[in-house]
Amino acid sequence: MFSNSHKKTFVLIAGVSLALSSCIGSFQWGHVLSNNVLWSSDDGRIKIWSEGMHFDKGYASVLNDGEEVAAEAYFNETKGLIIFSINKSLGENEVGKYCIAEYSVKSVVDGKALRIRPSGNYQNDNYSETTLTSRPLEESELDARYFGNAWINKETGLFIRNNLDYLSFSKDGEYKGSKVVFSYCVGQRFEIKYETGSIFASGNYITHFEYMDLIFDEDCGKEEFGESLRMYTAAASGVILSLSDMKN
Repeated sequence: MFSNSHKKTFVLIAGVSLALSSCIGSFQWGHVLSNNVLWSSDDGRIKIWSEGMHFDKGYASVLNDGEEVAAEAYFNETKGLIIFSINKSLGENEVGKYCIAEYSVKSVVDGKALRIRPSGNYQNDNYSETTLTSRPLEESELDARYFGNAWINKETGLFIRNNLDYLSFSKDGEYKGSKVVFSYCVGQRFEIKYETGSIFASGNYITHFEYMDLIFDEDCGKEEFGESLRMYTAAASGVILSLSDMKN
């Protein structure tokens, strides 16, 4: 028979053990994540494109109050959450992130899927428990605007900085010592302009796993760059990355 003091000690240890096991559990699903995949939920409410070098972030389409919303998705393994955010104006020329949905990862299914359910303040909305399953994206399905990495062409020095906002399709960059803005447009089109707003290149872009081809318009960029330019997947420092680098 346990004494009262022993019972209290046993209950305390059991409670600590349970808390630790619950905490540790949130660190055990990151191995399921991968890049260049499309995550889809069983109930059809969620789609997440994780492209380029990032495994834990991506562009998402979420059904929110019956409306399909474009959002940024973040797989937060430390907290055991998947967080969906949209951009929200905080004032003149200032934008912040506003969370519209949050899911707890409850378990790994068959070693490759994630069983999730609404978490925190989002328990009472119209979301339900569901399973997120991923599949590899074909090269023809890739879109550079959703890549989280930087892009660089060493020969010309054109550099497009890392994607820090999956909901904005204009990225800062550099060219010949000047700051430029690279914008992804509708229909796989792009524009490159100086900070002054002057467009000096435009055309079509074609996305591949490790690089992006820019095909320039006859009257806007062809004289500067030639018919086409290959932009390679890069880290923030400008170092070119390969698929093997991304997996390590």
